[in-house]
Amino acid sequence: MKKLLFVVFGLLCLTFPIQALAADTTWLVDEDHTASHFAVEHMGLTMVRGSINDVKGKMVLSDDQNHRVQLDLIIDPFSLFTGINKRDHHLLSPDFLDAAKYPAITFVSTATSAAGKGELNLTGNLTIHGITKEVTLLFTGPTEEVTDPWGNRRRGGKITGILKTADFGLNWNKPMPNGKSMVIGENIEVTLDLEVGIPAEKKQ
Repeated sequence: MKKLLFVVFGLLCLTFPIQALAADTTWLVDEDHTASHFAVEHMGLTMVRGSINDVKGKMVLSDDQNHRVQLDLIIDPFSLFTGINKRDHHLLSPDFLDAAKYPAITFVSTATSAAGKGELNLTGNLTIHGITKEVTLLFTGPTEEVTDPWGNRRRGGKITGILKTADFGLNWNKPMPNGKSMVIGENIEVTLDLEVGIPAEKKQ
């Protein structure tokens, strides 16, 4: 009888490994402390930088030692800012993001794997300009959980990667007269400074 109980317990562990080992916790993106940033080479001379500050979404985290992560993000391109109004309007136009037609940039993660210490390779489907591509980004985090002075639970992290403009149909460009470079570089350096939280329970 005792042997049978051990067998049944073993089968249950095999059938429900995730439920038995870890619980999933959903963390909401703190929109006030999260932003995406980008940098693109200009004329082979310098980097032009900007940000897209309206980021919404959630992170589902398995509370085990592997910290399996599921990340869903929606970024509003109309919150783009480079410091130059004329350039911002051009980036939102049909020449680039065509934000009126494609009013959201989205990322849905599909897998994670270990990278360096405190880092994960985060693979998922990224949609920009109506085009979806599978990408792998580096996620530094999640940080250890902290509680702020108001009782809210918080975690943070940083996501970085390099994208190709051509992969997402961002094809507007002009060659430089010297023939050595283009006005706009082919790579986009991207960074997402991420903070997520779970609000404190309201006292009755």
